[in-house]
Amino acid sequence: MGLMQLEVTNFRSFEQVKLLPSRGLNVIAGANASGKTSLLEAVHTLAMGRSFRSGGSHQMVRYGTDGLIVHGRYRMESGIDVVLGVERTLSGRRIKVNGKPCDDARMLAEILPLQAIVSDTRYLFIHNAQSRRAIMDWGLFHVEPQFYPLWLRYQRALRQRNSALSDGVRVLETWDHELASLGEQVHILRQRYVDSLQPQVVAQASVLLAEEGLELELRPGWASGQPLAHALIKSRERDRAHGYTHAGAHRADLEIRLNGLPLKEGASQGQQKLAIIALRLAQVELVRQQCGRQCLLLLDDVSGELDQEHQARLMAVAAALDTQAFVTVMEPAELDTDAWQDCKVFHVEHGQVREG
Repeated sequence: MGLMQLEVTNFRSFEQVKLLPSRGLNVIAGANASGKTSLLEAVHTLAMGRSFRSGGSHQMVRYGTDGLIVHGRYRMESGIDVVLGVERTLSGRRIKVNGKPCDDARMLAEILPLQAIVSDTRYLFIHNAQSRRAIMDWGLFHVEPQFYPLWLRYQRALRQRNSALSDGVRVLETWDHELASLGEQVHILRQRYVDSLQPQVVAQASVLLAEEGLELELRPGWASGQPLAHALIKSRERDRAHGYTHAGAHRADLEIRLNGLPLKEGASQGQQKLAIIALRLAQVELVRQQCGRQCLLLLDDVSGELDQEHQARLMAVAAALDTQAFVTVMEPAELDTDAWQDCKVFHVEHGQVREG
């Protein structure tokens, strides 16, 4: 299982690159600004249809060209190979699965489940509630088939309610009922997922942080202990004044506590990063347990905020997940790869990649 072949054309500094990755660990080594992270970005684009970096997608296109192509062959757990392709031009994006056009990047995510832990993962989790919801909903997308269609219905009802805020009470009450019902269902699925995730997070944190006191808390997006319907009625005048809905599942939040304190208050930057990594790796393990799927793991610049001891712990934990991983470092010798039976090293320099 895993990504068997990756071809990149006109992607950032790369004119043409072809890799045959290891099914285990793939170490991407090179100096700063050599293009290591761009290779991870290409894998992410193949799996998600988009970059994990901020900025417009046109920035991924190699200077002087009019489009990029990322092409890959992914082997499913069944042993069947699936050919994936993403093309970006100035006019838009095209996705193909087994040579057939596909207009929904969700199919890529279903085929190739991917977790990316990159340079701004810690910052976004600490400072951005939307990023925290996205992390939680990634897991729900893979382990709970009901979630995604339910979430689409909720988003539609939310848009309708926001549009109806300037209309009469009768119209608003109709969408209040719909939004409240769907929002409560979304919260139930999220809470069930967080409860399943909690012991996995504790297990990962006990190794990475040598801490047992890592806890997850889900906040529903409205006052605890009251139905969402009541919260919508209570905030109706405020919503009308601002033109949008304040209470609901779209305002949910996920908090990590270390020894009883929120990460932002009670942990160093290194501890924050390890706690968030523990959460992401716990999600990978849960997907494996509940769905029988092997996730692909991207780890960018693991040495940035982690000392050698914690890097070694991270690599050992990742190896135990039986996942395919792509990890960037400046020097291969920096990384402890002893726990990995299958490992390849790729050196990146001046837009070229060589194995060995």
